[in-house]
Amino acid sequence: MQKNAPKMEMNQKMEAEMKAQDSEIDKLVTEMNSATGDRKMDAMAALLTKIVDQRKAMREKMAGMHMEMNDAMECCKQGMGKQGTGKHDMMKNKMSSPTPGMH
Repeated sequence: MQKNAPKMEMNQKMEAEMKAQDSEIDKLVTEMNSATGDRKMDAMAALLTKIVDQRKAMREKMAGMHMEMNDAMECCKQGMGKQGTGKHDMMKNKMSSPTPGMH
């Protein structure tokens, strides 16, 4: 099994989820564009609700991933002592910087 297989698998899963979400939005946009009168307003409300729901779910997922990364960094930090070396320290520096990529 490849070293990056779990990461590749996670990326493929995320890509599939995004495609499914895009498909839902496309369907609602088509319904909105073909609707008239009161149905148009209902279709617009359904589209807006779906977009907001998807965005909230994405933010929750990102927050969970952020917590997992922090937990992994703490685990590595404890295992290596306070002055560990390696990519986890670089990630910690990037995450604690006020501007992404600034150290």
